[in-house]
Amino acid sequence: MDLFAFLVQIAIGAVVSAAAIVSLNSRLSAVLTEICGTRERANFWARYTNVMLFLSPLLGVVLFTNSMYSQQIDFLLFKSAFKSALFGLFVALVVIGFQFVRFTRNAMDRSNESERGA
Repeated sequence: MDLFAFLVQIAIGAVVSAAAIVSLNSRLSAVLTEICGTRERANFWARYTNVMLFLSPLLGVVLFTNSMYSQQIDFLLFKSAFKSALFGLFVALVVIGFQFVRFTRNAMDRSNESERGA
């Protein structure tokens, strides 16, 4: 039962990951192209972001749930897995968000400097 409970928790983490990636992917490419300047760089960072968004909820499930003590698949197991996956996703989104803000500010600063110098 332990292995099955663990696999259920991993599946919940994968669903949370996939939902985040699907919901963010449509606009992520355009934003990254604007920030990075080239399509190739934007594609790399989009893939990197997708990997991080996929792995973080799974890591949250692996680190913060405990299927060893669960004798059955019940509501608490689902709740624990969902909570851990959402926490992992939240951490990933905060880190990625801070990086976007940092890069956006740097790009704005460079733009302002070039306008002043021109």
